[in-house]
Amino acid sequence: MNSKKRVVSVDRIYLSYEELATYAGIGVRTLRALVKDAGLPFYRIGKLHKFRRDDFDQWAASRKESGSRIDKLVDEIVRETRKAKKA
Repeated sequence: MNSKKRVVSVDRIYLSYEELATYAGIGVRTLRALVKDAGLPFYRIGKLHKFRRDDFDQWAASRKESGSRIDKLVDEIVRETRKAKKA
């Protein structure tokens, strides 16, 4: 099975899920959960969700003190993903 990793650029102002996930060092599923559950800001362009790197950096910095809540959310997502893979 040939699995090539897709290289994405993070030099643009508006980023896709894949590009922001690469920039942030997290998975796309985790990023989607942060949008849904933790209020990560995004822009709707047509049917697409786009993100600004500056908005993400400010959002992440504002959550430094409440990191334990985010850590719990990420841990829960990882746990649920592992359960789903086993099922």
